[in-house]
Amino acid sequence: MTDDEIRAWAAVETERRTVEERPAAEVSDLGPLEWYDDEYTPPEILAAFRPGADAAATGPRSQTVRGIICGGCAGWPDPPTSEEVYEAMRAERPTPRQRNAAGVLVNEADFDELMNAHLEGAFTWRQLARAFQEHGALPAERTAFLKRLARPVGA
Repeated sequence: MTDDEIRAWAAVETERRTVEERPAAEVSDLGPLEWYDDEYTPPEILAAFRPGADAAATGPRSQTVRGIICGGCAGWPDPPTSEEVYEAMRAERPTPRQRNAAGVLVNEADFDELMNAHLEGAFTWRQLARAFQEHGALPAERTAFLKRLARPVGA
């Protein structure tokens, strides 16, 4: 690479990191958990949005959650399984490993991944809101996503 190419790459990379590392939003403005639906997506909704989706790759075996783990836990000596993330999202008192597993989901997943994981029955919106609250400050885009898509009408 030439010096100009390196400078151009550095400028693009700096901009990308600036966007990624925007100041985090406090999750306290998500409101009470009761504002969020605690129902799983019915299989017919998944079929309508993703025809041909593999029913065996849903719930604790969510293919989307598996993909998030592969990317977000690449350096872990013992990465969690999608089943562990599934249990972590439901744990009343999560263990440190469960908290870390759920943290990968709330910190690494983008909008499409969160939507797909929800469609696959990996969590309810209430479980996701609780995971957001347990992890404190998160990127503003993720908090805005949940507020926009998960808050039921009338809340």
